[in-house]
Amino acid sequence: METTLDKELSVIDQLRQMGVGEVLKFPAGRSPYLRNLVSQRLINERLEGQAWTVNLDMENGITIVTRTA
Repeated sequence: METTLDKELSVIDQLRQMGVGEVLKFPAGRSPYLRNLVSQRLINERLEGQAWTVNLDMENGITIVTRTA
């Protein structure tokens, strides 16, 4: 399920509020930032069992973040 970005929430808060199976799309240039958020800033959430994937879609110029657990 794809959700739209909430301009009033920070990116990290949007990631925290995602449900399993939800998808957020960002510009391709945000990929390194998003990978860092998932791997470093959301460590407590990851220790609790939450998980995200960050994939770069070069053809469409977007970064796709999916909540997987």
